[in-house]
Amino acid sequence: MGKFTSVDVIMGVLYVSAVLFLCITAYQLFIKRFKRNKLESLSAVSFITSKENVFSQKTSFLIVSAKDQKVKVQLLNRDESVIDTLMDETIPQEEYPFDFHPQNYEAGKYYLYLTTDNAKILRRITIVK
Repeated sequence: MGKFTSVDVIMGVLYVSAVLFLCITAYQLFIKRFKRNKLESLSAVSFITSKENVFSQKTSFLIVSAKDQKVKVQLLNRDESVIDTLMDETIPQEEYPFDFHPQNYEAGKYYLYLTTDNAKILRRITIVK
């Protein structure tokens, strides 16, 4: 631990400043990624059905949206061909319920297909008589 030369002092300052620069850059990247993930989660849509997804009576489904957006819900058969469009409209922000009448369809396995600009959700349901 002898005398420090001016080169040692300059190199020490450069090392410390480089470490600080890297820490600040890493923090900024972390914050940027966090904000992007938060924005993506705010623009998401949820489609809430029952736990069992077996229907015989009129049922309400719930769509939860973080913003106003156009939502289309279709009923598909086993071969994933469109049978009926249950809803095709712009829904307001937050929760939006809509009714489903399974009496209008034959008993069997079907799919509910929800589409928006940035989401696609497919749920299997069973209609019983």
